[in-house]
Amino acid sequence: MQNYVPHYDGPHFQLYITAVQANAKVTVQVPPLKFKQEKTLNAGETVTISLPTSVEMYGSQRSPNTVRIEASADVTVTSFNSKRYTADTSVVYPTTEWGTEYFIFTPPGSPYGTYKEFSVTNGKESNKVEISPQAKVWFQRRSYDRGSRLVIDLQPYESVQLQSRYEISGTRVASQHPVAVVTGHTCTWRFSKCNHVYEQLLPVKSWGSNFIVPPLSFQTKFDSVYLLASQPTKVTLSNGDRKDVLSLNRGKILELQYHKTQTLTIQADHGIQVLMFFNGVAVGGHNKYYDPFLTTILPTQRFCSSYSIEALDGFDNQQSCV
Repeated sequence: MQNYVPHYDGPHFQLYITAVQANAKVTVQVPPLKFKQEKTLNAGETVTISLPTSVEMYGSQRSPNTVRIEASADVTVTSFNSKRYTADTSVVYPTTEWGTEYFIFTPPGSPYGTYKEFSVTNGKESNKVEISPQAKVWFQRRSYDRGSRLVIDLQPYESVQLQSRYEISGTRVASQHPVAVVTGHTCTWRFSKCNHVYEQLLPVKSWGSNFIVPPLSFQTKFDSVYLLASQPTKVTLSNGDRKDVLSLNRGKILELQYHKTQTLTIQADHGIQVLMFFNGVAVGGHNKYYDPFLTTILPTQRFCSSYSIEALDGFDNQQSCV
C-alpha cells in the first residue's frame, strides 16, 4: 500500500518470517519483477526479506506485483512498510484465513494531501470483487459515490488499491473467491506527527464476540477502539465497575475513546470487528513522538499458548500480555 507520498525518502519494504517447525523451506517471489528468494529455516529462526520498492502501489489502481509467500512448514509472517519518519507493520495471514466478505475501517485524521486507503489481493483464481463504498472513490477515471456499486474483475495474483479523501469506513467488500484485504491511511495523526498505518483485516466469518483491550501505559491522553458490525448487534462494555450496553447497526462504526487503568472487555451477541488506533503521543517533551499505529484486537477464541514476537531495530519495542 501507499506510504505517505510516492517516491518519498528511504523506502524499505520487508518481510520478517519465522519458522515454527524445523527445516521450513520458504520461497518469496514477485514474478512480474523477476524477484525470488528461497531460504531454509530452523525452528524459531527468523529471516528478513527485503522486497523491491516497486511493490508499493500508488493511488487508486491495479497492480500485478503481488508478493507470494510459500513455505513447506508453518511460519509466521510480519510485513514492514517504512519510509523516513513514517512506518508501520502488520501480521500477514495465510490464505486459509482469507474470506469473501469484509468491512473497511480507516482512521479519520487526514492532513492535507493524504488519503484513506484499502487494497484487495486475489489468489490463484480469476475473481470478481464487488465494493459498496460509503463515500466517493475514484477508479479508472470514474467516481463511485455512496450507494453505488463498483465491480472489479481481478486476475490471478492481482491486487487493487482504492483511495479517498472522504470517510470510507463501513465500505463492504464481497468476492466470489477468498481474498485478502488490507486497510489503512497514507499518513494520519491526532496527538503526534502523521504516520502511515495499515493492517490486514479479518473477514466477517472470523469475527468474534468476546474481546479484551489492555490500556497502553505510555499513552497520556487517549487511544481509540473502533467497533464494527455486519448486522444489528448488542454490545456490552465493561471497564472496572462501569458497564454500558450499546447497539450497533450494519456497517456503522463506533469509536470508544479509551484511556483507563483498567482493562476494557467487550461482549457482543453477534460477531464484530474490533481495532485499536493508537493516537500517538509526545514523549520526553515535544522533541520525540510515538507515532500512530493500527492493530486488530483478536477475539478471545483466537488466543493461544505460544507466540512469536518480532522486534524492530531502531525502534522502541514494547509488548502487552493479556
